[in-house]
Amino acid sequence: MQFFEVVAQDGTRLAQPYPWPEILADLAKQPAADCKHVVAGVDHWGRVYTYEEEDHFILVRLVEEGVSSFDISTESFIDIESNAANPYVELSIAKFLPNSNIFGFVLGSNGSSRVGSMERWINAHKMFQGEVAIVPLVSKRALDKIRAAEEAKLLTVRLDQDHVSSIGTQSGLYSVLKDIEESHGSVDIELTIRAKGRVDEERREERMGIVRTAKSMIRAPFSRAVVELVNYDSKGKPHIEKVDFLNHLLATKMNVSVTDKEGNPVRIPSAISAINKAAEKLRVDLADS
Repeated sequence: MQFFEVVAQDGTRLAQPYPWPEILADLAKQPAADCKHVVAGVDHWGRVYTYEEEDHFILVRLVEEGVSSFDISTESFIDIESNAANPYVELSIAKFLPNSNIFGFVLGSNGSSRVGSMERWINAHKMFQGEVAIVPLVSKRALDKIRAAEEAKLLTVRLDQDHVSSIGTQSGLYSVLKDIEESHGSVDIELTIRAKGRVDEERREERMGIVRTAKSMIRAPFSRAVVELVNYDSKGKPHIEKVDFLNHLLATKMNVSVTDKEGNPVRIPSAISAINKAAEKLRVDLADS
């Protein structure tokens, strides 16, 4: 499971946290039919699940076949039996941390929608006056390294379809990605930007441009991002340091159960409990993020 943050559309941090308890309480009152939006050509519902007196956001994705189904009339999720009248769905579970725009996110299965679809659903539902973005949280240690660097020799980024639409205008990759999207539609994209030759004064401007683009990716969604930073010792000799963003995400492996010992479905409560445990495990990193 992984932690993310809801930010302004341009990737900047919001001045104040949204009142998520009130927002989710209001969403819970809305019928499922009013909460269905097409995201990447697939029906998605945004629903609310109350557990231990707290509301949590559930992104429900329609699939052709699966284990879970969604009883729209009762708005219940069924993991242990199927009904031809109910659509098959995959679930993604989000729990917002108190007094923040940070949330833990768990995929109910490999077929569940990623966080980019959650962002698109929120914007389609017009939950706020303006559109928002959702970005992964990266450890302070990695952030400090990238922000302090003045040059980078290489940057490689891989973006899924959902990520591309979320890249803000502040990113050095914005215009390139938009051109690709206009030419090829919704596709996964992998780009590598590399400064040729040795690390010398001649290519310095190119390396400075690469590190600026790398810094713009700090608060952007991605499925992979690697940067080779250039640092100089006291004698002016360059040293390359590779930073893989994925190794510094605020994420951890947690067990999520589908059923309990008696065979009762517990997928969502188990996912919420996993987020609580992960938040405690990463408490210091989350506070520094």
